[in-house]
Amino acid sequence: MRFPLRFAVIYGAMSGLLLLSLDLGWGGSLFSHGAAMFGSGYIAVSTGLWWWLLRGEQRRGEQRQAQLINDAIHDALTQLTNRRAFLQNFEAAIHRSQRNQTRLGLAFIDLDGFKMVNDIYGHGAGDLLLVAVAQRLSETVRKGDLVARVGGDEFVVLVEPDQGESCAALAQRLLRAFQVPFEVEGRQIGVSLSIGLAFCPDHGQEASSLLSAADLAMYQVKKNGRNGYMVASGAAQPHLEATSS
Repeated sequence: MRFPLRFAVIYGAMSGLLLLSLDLGWGGSLFSHGAAMFGSGYIAVSTGLWWWLLRGEQRRGEQRQAQLINDAIHDALTQLTNRRAFLQNFEAAIHRSQRNQTRLGLAFIDLDGFKMVNDIYGHGAGDLLLVAVAQRLSETVRKGDLVARVGGDEFVVLVEPDQGESCAALAQRLLRAFQVPFEVEGRQIGVSLSIGLAFCPDHGQEASSLLSAADLAMYQVKKNGRNGYMVASGAAQPHLEATSS
């Protein structure tokens, strides 16, 4: 509001001076007539300018508000949904699943070998890789599936509802998609995925229990050699089935 405020002060001073000159009759009738004509034009132009400045400030305020909203729900690096916004969406999806008696799928994804990329090529290359990974995930999931970044190299996909093409089919498609290496700063870098799957209501009806079940299944994939997916057997059990590629 710096420029509109400055203009308002100038506008007020000039308007006051003009009105004072007309009231006191400075310069006689000829001056008063000319001042009146000038005043009419001045008021019209200045009012238009004042409106333009206020409208510009309003647009900038709307842009700042939109940016704040975007920052509140998106990961700063990848522009995927962030952890906080994902948890809110996840809770709402669980309620819809319970109300509609539908199955909800959750894929917990961790990159294999990401630490090595950071160690060898640096964190700048690691960040570029994460951005590319986020884009490939978004391009591979179904339209309407929610992809979020929930940790450094950890991502989740919410499949709602889990029917027709199941969450397991999605995991298989993701594994195939990540067989193609990424080009980062002129280098070909390959990373694979370890994916843990959990379902509502099969493995729980709370966000924490479902995330825990999928996380445990994902770590079992890591233990078994990485580059695969596993379906959890329950909130407190490591796995039920595994598929590696």
